[in-house]
This record gives sequence, structure tokens and C-alpha cells, in this order.
Amino acid sequence: MGTAFTPSPATPLPHDSDELVATYRAAATIGHVTADVGVHRTTIAAHLERRGVPRHSEQAAWDDDILMEAAELKTAGLSLADLADRYRIDAQTVANRFRRTGVTVRPRRGWSSRAHSE
Repeated sequence: MGTAFTPSPATPLPHDSDELVATYRAAATIGHVTADVGVHRTTIAAHLERRGVPRHSEQAAWDDDILMEAAELKTAGLSLADLADRYRIDAQTVANRFRRTGVTVRPRRGWSSRAHSE
């Protein structure tokens, strides 16, 4: 049998933790922070959780008015990326929120529409 995996209690960051939190709070996604710091996204998420920093998606739940506004902006031509920047969340989160409420989202280029209809 192999040896059991024992995770370290906290992976040290090669970056100032306060600055990481400030960057994330300034509307950067975990992906943006990951690119800046060079540490895996789960490590960043764990550090934010330990510091008690709520995820952007938890902070930015959409009510019906915001969803309607976002859907109107999408119809007017804004991309998911544009909407993500406007509402300070990830583009995939925008797409997921639209799909859950029945707003049509065009499949990504090269993906069949069936893959996203389920």
C-alpha cells in the first residue's frame, strides 16, 4: 500500500496575504489573483476562506431586477465577459445564472448546443 496523503495545514503564499485579499476584494476573480501570484486557485480560495473573505458569487447574488437588467444588456449586445466585468463576477457565473433562470446563452464556439441544453 502507498503512503497516506497528509495535506499541510496551510500552503504558504509567495505573496503578501493582505495584498492578496485586497486584490480579490478590488473585484479580481480568483483566476486573476492566481495569475498574479502564481499559486493554484484552490490555494487562493483556501487562503481567502481562512481570512473570512466571502466569495464574489456569495456577495453578488442577483435579485430579479439585476437579472432583468443583465438580460436586457445581453440582448443589447454585451458579451458574458462584459457583463462579468460590470457585475464583478466571472463570465461563467453569469452564464450559469442565465441558464438557471431560462435566459438563453449561446453555446461556446465549437460546442454543440445539446451539450449545454441538459
